[in-house]
Amino acid sequence: MYFSRVRINPEAYMDYKILKVFQGNMYSIHQLIWQLFSNQPAAKRDFLFRQEYEYEQLETPRGPKGIPIFYVVSERQPLPFTDELIVDVKDYNPKIIRGMELDFKVRVNPVIARLISGKNHSSKHDVLMETKRLAKQQGITDKFIIQTMMNDAAIKWFIRKGEQFGYNIENKNSIEVSSYLQHRIRKKNAKIQFSSVDLSGALKVIEPTSFFELLSNGIGHSRSFGCGMMMIKRH
Repeated sequence: MYFSRVRINPEAYMDYKILKVFQGNMYSIHQLIWQLFSNQPAAKRDFLFRQEYEYEQLETPRGPKGIPIFYVVSERQPLPFTDELIVDVKDYNPKIIRGMELDFKVRVNPVIARLISGKNHSSKHDVLMETKRLAKQQGITDKFIIQTMMNDAAIKWFIRKGEQFGYNIENKNSIEVSSYLQHRIRKKNAKIQFSSVDLSGALKVIEPTSFFELLSNGIGHSRSFGCGMMMIKRH
C-alpha cells in the first residue's frame, strides 16, 4: 500500500476547479482525488482520503496557509495527472501488534442498519441525523444538549465498531468529538446527504488482522467523500 500527501500547487490557486475545492465543494474534492487513479478507469475505489489544512500541518515560515491538504491511503500508487497537484508518496505497511496502544484521529459518517418491519431486508440510518431527529421528537430544543446527545451517539457507535475491527477503547471519556458537519452533494441527477464528525483519542489493538483491515479499507460510510481514513501514531 501507499501513503500520500497531496498538496495544491500555489500557481493553480485561481484555476476554476481548484477554486471549487477551496470552497469546500465535496463533489469537486471527490473528483480531484479520484483522478489520481484514473489510469485504471474500470477499477473500483481502492483508496481512502482525509482532508486537512496546511496551516495545521506544515511548519512553514511563510507562504499561503489554511489551504486544503489531503492524505491518501491506497492500494495503487497515485499518479499526478496535472501540475496543479504536488503528490508525495511513500510505502505504507504499518506494523500492528496485539496490545499496541495508539493515538488516533478519524472522520466518520456513522451509519447503522435496521431491519424493516415485515420485510427481510434492512435500511441504513445516519446515526447523527437520527439522534437529532429523536431529540426534537422528545421536545428537546437546546442546541448544546442535542449536540451532546449526538456526540455520545457517535462515540458509542465507534466503540461498538471495535468488535468488528479489532480495537478496544479503555476510556470512553478520552474520545474527543469535533467538527460536526452536514453535507449535501448534487451528483448528476442524484442528491447525496450525510453527516460527518471527527473523533480522536487513544485505543488498544486486540486483533491486528482486523485492525489492519480498518487501516486499509476504512470505517463507516461515505468513504468516497473523505470519511473513514484513520490516522494513527504510537501512544
